[in-house]
Amino acid sequence: MSIKIKKSTDEDHREENGELSKEKLLNETQKHANDVEMGMDWFSKNIEIRGRKHDWTRIEYIDDYWGEYKKELEYEDLKKTEWYQTHINNERHHLNAKIPEDIDLIDVLEYITDCVMATKARFGHVDKEFITLSPEALKKAFTNTIDLLDNEVEIEEKK
Repeated sequence: MSIKIKKSTDEDHREENGELSKEKLLNETQKHANDVEMGMDWFSKNIEIRGRKHDWTRIEYIDDYWGEYKKELEYEDLKKTEWYQTHINNERHHLNAKIPEDIDLIDVLEYITDCVMATKARFGHVDKEFITLSPEALKKAFTNTIDLLDNEVEIEEKK
């Protein structure tokens, strides 16, 4: 899904005679607000899709997951299993185990949501020290998210 925007008419909203135009300023501001709405809508839809697909490997590979789960392995031993490796290599939100090369802020939001929901359901509270992410990973997610959105935006040529 790509986002189509129209090129701005000019930067300073002046009439041909050099006078500032309130009407041009209003029109360009409304167009810009609409463009931002489309971008935010794109993020919203992608976050929703990610939420619906959360932990799909646990569902698709339930027999493998159940086989490892019933062994009552310690977490360090669980991380060595084939099922766990499948899980973290195919799902982007386990940022405490593996950071995708193209990490983005949607990954970060899913990670935060996963941790909050899981710890709150299990322990009744959220331990913020358990939910960590390095500044480098966060910076990379920020930059990659800019690229992600940039690649979705197309400028429509005026006809």
